Amino acid sequence: MKSHGTEPDYVYITHPHGDHLLGLPEVLAAFPGARPVALAESIPAMEEQITPGWMQIWGGFFPGQLTSKPVAPGPLAGTTIPIGGSAAVVIPVGTTDTGHSTVVHVAGLSLVVSGDVVYNQTHMWMMGSTPESRASWTRALDAVAELGADTLIAGHRNPQAPDDDARRQIAESRRYIADFEAALERSSTPAELIDRMTTAYPNLANPYTLWVAAYDLLGTRT
Repeated sequence: MKSHGTEPDYVYITHPHGDHLLGLPEVLAAFPGARPVALAESIPAMEEQITPGWMQIWGGFFPGQLTSKPVAPGPLAGTTIPIGGSAAVVIPVGTTDTGHSTVVHVAGLSLVVSGDVVYNQTHMWMMGSTPESRASWTRALDAVAELGADTLIAGHRNPQAPDDDARRQIAESRRYIADFEAALERSSTPAELIDRMTTAYPNLANPYTLWVAAYDLLGTRT
């Protein structure tokens, strides 16, 4: 943003996952006038993500890369964020890969910033999921589709993804959840689930998330 001569007034956090909020100190150092905000109901879960126990867990994912002074956002007043002469609207969509998921809709730009509600050609985070949470996630995708945006910025994007087309990403994310559900039902071991999903999706980024989900959901079966 500095290259465009602009300074953000807000930094909005879409959902309570550490990989989406632990970079706040760096962002605020670059833009000290910006206010980190989130919907009030999601902040307790975000504060939990920066407790010492969780910071130790996140440090295992990102060794030597995390701040020693994490920051939690404050509550956003209302559900809109001013952008020049327009506004972005924050839309709660329930549980996706975590509870308290939201998307940001900028109607004037036909744009959605989806957090983790929509993934762009990346394995989706199914660890800890249930039939109910996966159904909730599908409903969230339907809610995003109803916004009719042309462009969607996903929280997890394969660098090789061809574009940021909203309709393609929503359709692919919806299909991934359905295929995961079917593959999970047919699999009795983590290896079977991994093989089925890898065969169906050989080119998706971040296969680690598939492995974690497989061992979480099937690793204790005998």
